[in-house]
Amino acid sequence: DPKKCPVWQFHEIYSDDGICEWVQNGCRNASIGCVECKQPIIESVLAELKPMQERAKDYEEDVSAVKAIIEEGNEAAREVARDTLEDVRKAMGIAYL
Repeated sequence: DPKKCPVWQFHEIYSDDGICEWVQNGCRNASIGCVECKQPIIESVLAELKPMQERAKDYEEDVSAVKAIIEEGNEAAREVARDTLEDVRKAMGIAYL
């Protein structure tokens, strides 16, 4: 029964009605194997990942841009941490000179 197979959940997300029907029939009749069953999911996931992988190429090729983004994020986090610590110190009545 395909609905007892954990792979079926992926078909519900990634496969159209035709593929889902093919999987249900093929699985119940043992006319397809597990590898065949998974192939449409693999293709769908790869297609979904493709735009993300293409956007990532820009960053893979420009390491300095990645470092700049990280440094910018670090500085923003430091500012938030400074403000939070200042609030905590005020609330606790602790003053550092």
